[in-house]
Amino acid sequence: ATPGSHPAAAPPPSAADPRRQRLKLTTAYNRASKQCKEARAALERAQRQGADQLEAMRKRVDAMAARAEQARRQLEAFKAANPED
Repeated sequence: ATPGSHPAAAPPPSAADPRRQRLKLTTAYNRASKQCKEARAALERAQRQGADQLEAMRKRVDAMAARAEQARRQLEAFKAANPED
């Protein structure tokens, strides 16, 4: 590369944006899904142990499930609009 030019390995910003966005959405979905699964497991343990505050825990699990579903829908919509080559 000549002085002042960009390295050949770096993709142009426009080409990197869809990949970066796909990675961001995938990471958000994976994180939300994992948190939801962990919360469900904790709720099941609490139910078996007869813990208090089960209704509050159920509401938190439901909220996490809704966030995971929203993240999944966003990722699927992005994939539909931006198919990989």
